[in-house]
Amino acid sequence: MPAIWTFPLLGIDITQVRLQQLHGAMSREMDREHKATRKDWSLGALGIGPEGLPRVVVRTLTTMAVDVLRQWAVSGAEIRLGRQVGAVADHMVETQAETWASLAVPRQTNTWVMEFLAPTSMAEGSWYSPLIKPDSLLVSLLMRWNAAITMETEQTGDNPLAPGAPMTELAQRRWTREALRALHVTDIEGQTIAVRIPRLKGGGHRIDKVVPGFVGRMAFRASSQDLAMATDSLFRFAEYCGVGAEVNHGMGSVRLLPD
Repeated sequence: MPAIWTFPLLGIDITQVRLQQLHGAMSREMDREHKATRKDWSLGALGIGPEGLPRVVVRTLTTMAVDVLRQWAVSGAEIRLGRQVGAVADHMVETQAETWASLAVPRQTNTWVMEFLAPTSMAEGSWYSPLIKPDSLLVSLLMRWNAAITMETEQTGDNPLAPGAPMTELAQRRWTREALRALHVTDIEGQTIAVRIPRLKGGGHRIDKVVPGFVGRMAFRASSQDLAMATDSLFRFAEYCGVGAEVNHGMGSVRLLPD
């Protein structure tokens, strides 16, 4: 079941934490395979909780990801972020969740307002762009939806979607670019923020990759009923999987707002 979890940290100065360090620490705990190419979890933005402590946000898509996180993210568990060694201050807390069966049933709407909480960038070949194109956004979310359903089915032996759920058919449909262009942007407000993500090159040299990301709000409208149904399920799913590139480095966190 897609869910969002959070837990506080002790002994960590958040101003000294780089995205790569948090990504590396979580990958060591969450990935069952070294350098896993398919991930059933992603990072939300690292921030400060109400108690004044650094707070980690983790999004999970499968039952196994929850089990792995629950085994590790307990009070007192050690976490290394660069030269800092801290600990989980308290057990993780589920802040949001929705069943696959619920996500697979779209609401009766054709308009949405999406808030991009963290810089969001779309990969275009070897380039990154802060321009969020509706058709590219839907293709990306469709791929993540199908990948997550496949992983959950492989891990549990059961497909989490009921045969008659609308998204069972919609997610497998071969959507053409022309059909996807029935989703339109009707309003936009925001800015571009550059995120530096370190990469290790040959010889151990570190080179920062600069990724421009959009932060703000976008309003969408679908002019096709079938596409509206698929979009509603996928946009609600986006809150649990993130949007665009580098979601495992804290980018692409979004939420839907009342339109």
